[in-house]
Amino acid sequence: MLGLEPGLADAVAQSVPGAQTGVLGLASETILTTAGTKRAAAARFGAHAVDMESFSLAERLQRAGVAVAVLRIGSDGPSDDLPALDRALDGSGGIDAFALALAMLREPRRGARLALCGMRALGALEDAAYRIASAA
Repeated sequence: MLGLEPGLADAVAQSVPGAQTGVLGLASETILTTAGTKRAAAARFGAHAVDMESFSLAERLQRAGVAVAVLRIGSDGPSDDLPALDRALDGSGGIDAFALALAMLREPRRGARLALCGMRALGALEDAAYRIASAA
């Protein structure tokens, strides 16, 4: 369990319309690619979202004495099935671009939906970052 800085989280949330605070995230080393595995993880751990990156970074920053809040923009929802993206992870936790392209091409509908949702999420993240920077 990682407790983030509530005051900082509230300040970020006030800058971003529709932002939610108090979301319980599940740190995962694997990509949950099916709606069934997402539902099972939510039921088992009580999580509202799954995150692969924020926990490790936030933990390191906190150990260094830095106040931390996390802003995540979801690119897929709990009912979305994804392509087999877990095959695209390399041994160091990075992404193998060729394996990613193959995973997306093997399941074109899921891949196209993920790409579209990912572009929307990046646009929302860019907007949120601008709002936060403007409020500071």
